[in-house]
Amino acid sequence: MRKAFGSISVAALVAHEAAARHGLRNSSPFVGEHKDARTIEHGNGRVTNKMHTTKASYNKYESFIERENLFKNRQAKKEQNNTMYEFLFGKEESAQSKYNSSSHRLGAEHTQNLVNTDGTMWTGPMYMGGNTLMDVVYDTGSDWLVVEGSDCINCEGNTYDVNDSEGTPEQVNASATERNYGSASLVGYEYVDKVCIALGTCIEDFEFFLINEQVGIAEPIDGILGLSRNNPFYVAPEGGNTTGPLYVEKLAAAGIIDADKFSFYF
Repeated sequence: MRKAFGSISVAALVAHEAAARHGLRNSSPFVGEHKDARTIEHGNGRVTNKMHTTKASYNKYESFIERENLFKNRQAKKEQNNTMYEFLFGKEESAQSKYNSSSHRLGAEHTQNLVNTDGTMWTGPMYMGGNTLMDVVYDTGSDWLVVEGSDCINCEGNTYDVNDSEGTPEQVNASATERNYGSASLVGYEYVDKVCIALGTCIEDFEFFLINEQVGIAEPIDGILGLSRNNPFYVAPEGGNTTGPLYVEKLAAAGIIDADKFSFYF
């Protein structure tokens, strides 16, 4: 008696067609005395096998991986990366250790909708002088707030004229200074003025950089809002903190938000 896979497949097809001719399309030979059988051998040489599903393990290749000793360095590399991260930035504190209550709020009522116009950066509003809308990049890699001034000779889009301020603008330095970013170079002056993240949510005397000349900033960007953290670099704490004025820090100091922290969400 031949029991090759080909014979089994043909037998199954023949049985199916025979059942269909007799109006028994859903009938099964595994009834009656064959109810618990796994294989039925028919008198004409055909064989019918019962197939069943088997739940695979979570990783069906686990034994092969162990036998061949694959990925043996994966855990070592992970531990090495963790050690490097801790060396640079220190050990992370869990959210539970920082905030013992799940209802801890960081001024969540103060939110801003950001816009991604080109797929590479997010911009949001800042109101210079309390009334002049500027679209700035919310940048976690820099510190100062820099905005294009009305005297800028090659700026595009909105610019800020300190003479239109609702506050009391004051120029800090007499000579122009230069600030360089990865793709931009800015020349201008430092000012103190009223700066608002929303209409009515303001810092009255925030220091910022007013651009008079620039390379690398184009529409739809009118400036950059620096959101870097106010901590010295972990590997060189003796260098102290060299960050410039931080807007989030000033919001916390003024009691507008609960702490000098922020978050982004989609």
